[in-house]
Amino acid sequence: MTVSDGTASATQTVNITLAAVADNPTADAESTTKLTVAEDASGVIVVAFTDPDAPTDTNLKFTLTDTPDNGTLTTNAEGNLVYTPNANFNGTDSITYTIADNNGGSTTVTVPITVTPVNDAPDITAPSKLDASNGAAVDFAITATDVDGDTLTYTFSGTGSDNITAKAGGGYTYTPDKGFTGTDTFVITANDGNGGTDTQSVSVQVGPAVTTRTIDVGNPADPSISVVASDASYILTDDAKVNTNVGIFGFTADDTIKVTNAVASDYNYTASNGDLLISFNNGAQVNLITIEDVLATNAVVFSYATAQSAIGNPNFMTFG
Repeated sequence: MTVSDGTASATQTVNITLAAVADNPTADAESTTKLTVAEDASGVIVVAFTDPDAPTDTNLKFTLTDTPDNGTLTTNAEGNLVYTPNANFNGTDSITYTIADNNGGSTTVTVPITVTPVNDAPDITAPSKLDASNGAAVDFAITATDVDGDTLTYTFSGTGSDNITAKAGGGYTYTPDKGFTGTDTFVITANDGNGGTDTQSVSVQVGPAVTTRTIDVGNPADPSISVVASDASYILTDDAKVNTNVGIFGFTADDTIKVTNAVASDYNYTASNGDLLISFNNGAQVNLITIEDVLATNAVVFSYATAQSAIGNPNFMTFG
């Protein structure tokens, strides 16, 4: 510094020392300031900072101070954060982190996150198979869930769809066409009204209609009956227990016998030349039910349980 009066001058040198002040880390342009991600998807949060006091950012420390309430954080191969919302969540979330240097400077950043809703398809539950092997109508139920709470509607398609009717109390009924036997199919579709659907294919095994035959064991005028079709059901009304015999011919593994007004222990069970003999004898009254040619010729039968085993069908005969 020089001072002059116009005639003479003097010069003085002044030294100035600038003291260093720590600068906080600053975010780079690629750092994520907010994130928008679709429901059930993931988004990347880039954390890129520079320390103005250092040639590189190698001395910066990252600390996550507030984790997301409705999602999770992981890191990818590039070292960035990956936010994944909880399943089916949509709405707002956030994370907060701090970047600090070695000189006491730090910067805190909150990244707001918006998760946009996506329509979720319904999930349908219904039987994949129906059994109408006796030729009769069969009831079935449909249940479905929708995480969005949408009101669901159901439609039917396929060859068997015209055979379905809604029941007044809920559920549905499949009624086979008269005389039809074989396999029928239809498809159930659940629709949430917002583009989401789920389907369930159903097959129906339709057999011939069951012929139900009623025999009064106490009626000597009706001593026997011959099976004319498989899958027949026999109801024996054991009300009198008088001297009466009943013979059943052509019995198959799918046939059933129901005896009313009796219990299994009322009867004795034996095998004879392939026939199953089911008899009642209290010394005064006798009746005998003979099921022709249903056993192996060497079968041994001595009880209701062994009769079930020998005939190969635990439900061939019931009592009530």
